[in-house]
Amino acid sequence: MSSAGLAMVSAPAATGSSGWSSSLLGLPPSVERARAEQAPTADAALAASPSGGASPSGVAGPAWRDLPTMAARSPNVPIVRQWQFWGVVALVVFVVVGGLILEQGKTAVATAGSSPTTPATTRSPVVSTTTSSAPTTTTTVAIPPAPQPSAEIAANALISSWAEGNRPVALSVATTQAVDVLFAVSYPGGLATDRGCSVAAIVVCTYGPPGGASPNDPIYSLRVEQAPGGWYVDSAQILG
Repeated sequence: MSSAGLAMVSAPAATGSSGWSSSLLGLPPSVERARAEQAPTADAALAASPSGGASPSGVAGPAWRDLPTMAARSPNVPIVRQWQFWGVVALVVFVVVGGLILEQGKTAVATAGSSPTTPATTRSPVVSTTTSSAPTTTTTVAIPPAPQPSAEIAANALISSWAEGNRPVALSVATTQAVDVLFAVSYPGGLATDRGCSVAAIVVCTYGPPGGASPNDPIYSLRVEQAPGGWYVDSAQILG
């Protein structure tokens, strides 16, 4: 190093009583002005101290009071720390909000992907019941044109007409059903003797074989009805 350079380093600076130039320390102008204002007070305090302003370590060199403090070097340190704090807070909020949005997105995708469940519907078949009533047919039996004074006379007139084979006379005292039943078979002669008529509400006159005849011989049963003009045979039945 040249002698001029050494002289510049070792020469005391005019701006401070400590012999160190603030320009060499690289301090801002505002700091230089503050140090210049505080230098007399600091020099007086150091002169009154026992060490006389020597370095605490005992090493020859500039006094420790000449070194700028942290606040002097970085006057904006509190502001920087505030920005760092709020930056951390913003990062935490961003992470939390991002996690919530991601979770909601997963839930929405899972809900959209799941197929809706359709409830099963059971329908009971409708049974239609139709009740049909059989038509009621009323058959009016024609009363024969020649009713007889009593039930027994009417029955005997029919048997006589059957024995003679006189169908028109038979129809005058009996219905068509009674005449058709008797005339469908031959007259049995002496096996169709009169056995009398009942006296119940329904009058029935019976004809059959005489006593001692075969029990297998048929019985002829005639039902007799009373009309306003007399009695007539309503129906006939062959038993046996």
